[in-house]
Amino acid sequence: MQAETGNMTMEFAEILIHERLNRPPGASGRLVMPFRAGELEVAYQPRPEGVGPAPSRRDAQKEAERRLVFLAKHDALTGLPNRALLCEQIDMAIAVSADFAVMLLDLDHFKLANDTFGHAVGDALLCAVAERLLSHVRESDTVARLGGDEFVVLLTSPCTRERTDLVAAELVRALAETFLVEGHHLRIGASIGVSFVANVRGKAASLDMDKLLHQADTASIAPRRTVAGPIAFTSGRLLRSCSAASRSRRSKRSRKLKSLVSAAEKLRGGGSGVTPAASIARHCAESRRRSRRSA
Repeated sequence: MQAETGNMTMEFAEILIHERLNRPPGASGRLVMPFRAGELEVAYQPRPEGVGPAPSRRDAQKEAERRLVFLAKHDALTGLPNRALLCEQIDMAIAVSADFAVMLLDLDHFKLANDTFGHAVGDALLCAVAERLLSHVRESDTVARLGGDEFVVLLTSPCTRERTDLVAAELVRALAETFLVEGHHLRIGASIGVSFVANVRGKAASLDMDKLLHQADTASIAPRRTVAGPIAFTSGRLLRSCSAASRSRRSKRSRKLKSLVSAAEKLRGGGSGVTPAASIARHCAESRRRSRRSA
């Protein structure tokens, strides 16, 4: 019907259709088809690279399903493994019964950069941190993002205490270097707590991701620093000393607060008209002056 309407014989219409269907990919040329009232000249060019037929609804649905499966185990912003996939990787490391290490990295000044330059710069900075971490570990190791500015590096077998120390120092140096993000030169730095697990076979039943992350987090606040930077390793003795130090600090703060409140109550009982808050503020100011004089 279309051939008759266009004054093209059915024979030549079939030739044109055959030419279109059997043309080699990327071919170009010119085809002249005779009409009753003249000639039809058809020119065709190769299809631009990367341009194909529009995806079907089924293809779009499959792509959406693949994306959902990916996001179930990966961070949406950086593409790194998330907590769920990290848990699987740690369970595999425990099952292998070989030494491994879990590093918890906390970015030092990320919040300042994020608040100053906006969330778009903050997101780009997190992606840059992820890329820099990946460039300093092996493909067999795992870099994960727990959320916010917390990252975890899992060093798997073969893993020694010496290698773990070297990698931790290298990561601290790498994150101390300037990041160029959206035209801004940013320096953030990081603190690292390390939970090194040796003799896994005898400890497998008592190990899990939450315990290892807690140990690494506890180590990161320990009063211990290496030459390379803020790196702390966990051990039984270190964990006990951290806990004791924390209790000691809380006890000192509690005793100081009680003494301030007691002094304020005495002033109120004496009818001086000074409120407890004012007394505490005055006492803190005097303490600062005494500390400056002694310095």
